[in-house]
Amino acid sequence: MPGEKRELKEEKRFYVYEVDTELGLMVYVYDKEVIEENLIEGLKYNRECSSSDIEALAAAALSLTFYGEKAVELGISLGYIHPEAVTELNGVKVAMFMRLG
Repeated sequence: MPGEKRELKEEKRFYVYEVDTELGLMVYVYDKEVIEENLIEGLKYNRECSSSDIEALAAAALSLTFYGEKAVELGISLGYIHPEAVTELNGVKVAMFMRLG
């Protein structure tokens, strides 16, 4: 119906591993494919997140590490990652941000 307000639930496209340390919150963001296809062994996650969930987590994080094409692009679009700071591990794009001071 016209004028009907709909709530659109944002898709949870990422797996995230949050670690609260003495120094602060460390957040690891993975494209789902990186975890589901085991592209890098040993990675852990403890929740699924949408882009807006990650944006909120990032604001409080001491460090952010992004794994995968979509995750790295999100880090760039949020202003935490410079495009020239992206590297690859096992063919997977990876980038890291650390808050200093």
